[in-house]
Amino acid sequence: MQKLLLNGVWRLSAADGSSEVRASLPGDVYQALLAEGAISDPYYREQENDVQWVAHVDWMFKRDFEISDELFLSDLIYLELSMVDLISEIKINGKCVGRTSNMFKRYRFNAKDFIVAGGNTIEINFRNAPSVAQELSQLQEYDIPVSLMNKIPYLNLLRKPQCQGGWDWGVCLVSSGVYDDIKLVGTNAAVIDYIYTDQVISENSAQITAIVEFSAVKAGAQEIIFEFNGEKIVESVDFVVGSQRAEAQFIVENPQLWYPSGFGDPHLYTLTVTIDGQTDSRRVGIREIELIRQADQDQGGESMYFRVNGIDVFSKGACWVPPSAMPGQITDEVYRDLLQSSVDANMNMIRVWGGGQFERDYFYNCCDELGLLVWHDMMLACNFHPFDDAFIQDIAEEAEHQVKRLRSHPSICLWCGNNELIGHFNHPWFESITKQPYTYVAGYDRVNCALEKAIKRADPSRTFWPSSPCAGPLRFDDNWKDDSRGDMHFWDVWFEDVSLEHYRTVQPRFCSEFGFQSFPDMELIEEFTEVDDRNVYSPVMESRQRSANGNKTIVTTLSRYFRMPIGFVDYVYLSQVQQALAIKIGVEFWRTRRPRCMGTLYWQLNDCWPTASWSSLNHGGKWKMLHYFAKKFYSPVMVVTLPDDSGGLTVHLVNDLPMEIRFKIDATVYDFNGCPVKEFVAEGLQGHCQSNVIREITEDELNFSKNKHFLHLTMAGYGDGGQYFEHEDTFFFTEYKRCSLPSSEFTFSINPKDLSLNISSLAPSFFVWIDVPSKLGRFVDNGFTLLSGATRNIQFLPKDGVSAADLNNSLKIKDLRSTY
Repeated sequence: MQKLLLNGVWRLSAADGSSEVRASLPGDVYQALLAEGAISDPYYREQENDVQWVAHVDWMFKRDFEISDELFLSDLIYLELSMVDLISEIKINGKCVGRTSNMFKRYRFNAKDFIVAGGNTIEINFRNAPSVAQELSQLQEYDIPVSLMNKIPYLNLLRKPQCQGGWDWGVCLVSSGVYDDIKLVGTNAAVIDYIYTDQVISENSAQITAIVEFSAVKAGAQEIIFEFNGEKIVESVDFVVGSQRAEAQFIVENPQLWYPSGFGDPHLYTLTVTIDGQTDSRRVGIREIELIRQADQDQGGESMYFRVNGIDVFSKGACWVPPSAMPGQITDEVYRDLLQSSVDANMNMIRVWGGGQFERDYFYNCCDELGLLVWHDMMLACNFHPFDDAFIQDIAEEAEHQVKRLRSHPSICLWCGNNELIGHFNHPWFESITKQPYTYVAGYDRVNCALEKAIKRADPSRTFWPSSPCAGPLRFDDNWKDDSRGDMHFWDVWFEDVSLEHYRTVQPRFCSEFGFQSFPDMELIEEFTEVDDRNVYSPVMESRQRSANGNKTIVTTLSRYFRMPIGFVDYVYLSQVQQALAIKIGVEFWRTRRPRCMGTLYWQLNDCWPTASWSSLNHGGKWKMLHYFAKKFYSPVMVVTLPDDSGGLTVHLVNDLPMEIRFKIDATVYDFNGCPVKEFVAEGLQGHCQSNVIREITEDELNFSKNKHFLHLTMAGYGDGGQYFEHEDTFFFTEYKRCSLPSSEFTFSINPKDLSLNISSLAPSFFVWIDVPSKLGRFVDNGFTLLSGATRNIQFLPKDGVSAADLNNSLKIKDLRSTY
């Protein structure tokens, strides 16, 4: 096999040949134009509006290349592209080789008759998506309504990331480009299409069936070499021109299993397949995973949770969106940073949301290595879609390709048909669906059934879940409100002007979406604003608020819990405190409901541009306060304080681990001067994978002024293997605004050897935020309570070359009292 990678520098121009600039592929039009100074930065101020013309231009990428004699003499030469966005005609030496129309498919075009020895030219000509979408809209027999969050009419008729058209957290940049490798491949035998395994795991061994699907170029006997776990198997196969498959069986004695993060090592084996010198490899995890759904007679519903290698896993994580609206900015380093931050915050699952994209291989490789389970939506979200035969065939082929491409990854635990499409039938979002509901129900069912068949055909080993949220197969329940079965999207707290404590009114079996917004970090705001823009209601800041009534919701909720902040910096800080508290209240309560609730995936992990949103990681990866809180409320063992109906409190201990914990909890009531006034102690054993009430504190025991005291709890525990766990929590008895807090006087020092920080305060300090520029690194803890007189040591994770002086000169400290 011979291969020529066509990645690198291309020439980009408008279709008429004007405006030629250098461009990199993989990459996109916006990133190329920005790098060459041909457009203004769409992330700065309101310059998004200045670059909308780009989406309405037809673009051409072009480059020259040399072909070797070895490649030229191959029996078959094909051009392979994936993540081609979107409607394109590809020419080699001026002649059309092929066309693309679906970003989520892989394209292989026979290029043998188009290539000449020596110098060649390739060009990719893109039609502009808005025009194509408008043309397709004229061909539809029924009205296909578009989500109001999408600014481009009928973008939902195209198979590209829907969030490119704008969302309630996203910028509108409808891009063109190719976001994965572009290569010419020559072969004399066959083309490897997919590699994956089937697994049967018993008590002390695993039977691994390695499978390769390939397309034979010519008939005849050929050898296929399979290598796995140090063993080599050579299979002689009679090739017949066209698609076929071959397999080999391996027995692994006492296999090392792949576990999700927090439960064991995510061990990976390497599977290699070779055909006529063409070698392809996959890393494979040996593991058993099941989605458990059992009738719950006592509570009138049905369970929903994942069982991995016999362990019932509480899924802890967040929802993933594309990390940049300019795909050329999505590097391997960006993937690694965001996913590592997920694991560092004690997450074990990521949900790939259906309005984005199937990510590049490196994303899934990282999830495998880090032990991050992946709930994977198909790329359908919030919009209705065509349901004619051509669209259904296209989307079924797309699904079959992507599932076969990805099924070898042990991290993927579930294939989900779409995001929120069932909601069209339970909420009056679109007039056409309201008028003709049965037409669209039938249309939805046609698409969903085709997806299910394609996915089960491509990967019978995993569960197909019809939609998120939904109550399960063949059900059309409204799972925005029903917490009895299936997965739930619970958005009342954000959209319905209720208190944060409203999270405690439901007990979802698996909450796969819920969230509360904040403003981005001040460091990021300073990058995309001018000084006069830094006001919540300035035109620039309002342009970053894409959720209807978003700023109103943030400010109104702040008024419920906090005093009016002094200035914009304090507004930003308090918005992040409030966001962290909101998700903390929901997650902690739901984790105490275990085993009824067995999963929380908050919306959302990351952003595609700098904006106000529900994310816990700023665009660029810097941790918001929510992400630091997630590290705590997703701790494997944690203590939770909840108010009860009688005016008292219940102290819960949650243990997600498959081991017994010996624990001690100290709960101390302090006044706001830092003096202890009452102490409660509890200790004992906590069984594995349990949540229990450890201590009930009655109303009579809380006979003090609620606005002059707070409760601080610490937990220390040891697992039955000697593992040490600790956790802490602070509980206010009333709204923060009703409490008179003394001024904090911080003292700190930085250890020049490891850059750790020692910090103390004369008075109790809450939501202590130690801010440093992201270019220096980050602290491992933040947003914490600092008791008076206590010194806290916080480890710092520096970037290369950072000194104690750098840290000392840039460090800023805020706490709740500083906003008064």
